[in-house]
Parts: sequence; C-alpha cells; structure tokens
Amino acid sequence: QFDVSVKLMAVNPDSIIFNFDRNEVKKVPIKFNSYESFLNGFDLYENYELIPDSIKIMGPKILLDSISEVETLELRVQNINTDIDVPLNLILPDSSENLVYSHKKITVNGKVDKFT
Repeated sequence: QFDVSVKLMAVNPDSIIFNFDRNEVKKVPIKFNSYESFLNGFDLYENYELIPDSIKIMGPKILLDSISEVETLELRVQNINTDIDVPLNLILPDSSENLVYSHKKITVNGKVDKFT
C-alpha cells in the first residue's frame, strides 16, 4: 500500500503472468554412492543402513515428475576396520529452490566385522 500522497500514473508492463501449480508430495528413494576399501580380513557384516532410506519432496507436480531418486554425495573411506556411522549430504536437483525436502542429509550405518 502506498502513502496517500503517492499517485500511481502507470504500470509497465500492463500484465503480470503468474504460473500456478498445485503443490504435491512425492516420496523418493535415496541412491547411496560409495567408494570404500577395508583392511585385510575386515568386511561389511550386513548391507549399509540408510536413515532415512527415502525422503519426501513437496513442490509443483511438473518438477516432481522429473525426480525418481535423490543421490548422496560419495562416501569415500579407506582402510575400514570399525563400524561406519556418518552423516552424508544429499545432492539436490537444480530446481531445489522451488522444492521443500523432508531431509537434506542422511546417516549411513554399516556394521563391520573381522572375517578369518
């Protein structure tokens, strides 16, 4: 709202176009990227556990339709001989400023054991 002493003489452009779309929520799985090496005799006891293993994304349907998964940054660990419990950021799509994510990072857990 303008002050009473301000007169609006013209508006340029004379039209403003708004793109409206309903926001939707989509649940997508996390794709875990890793490069790891274990010390001799050590290995993963079970598969990695991703917490959470999927996230919810809210935004315009046209943007959500192009997202089928969200990847993690690559976990690079060498000479592993103990359990793994690390936070890992997600790689968010370029259109992320128009989307809302339930999580922007996950936790990766891995049980490591010595095998003989």
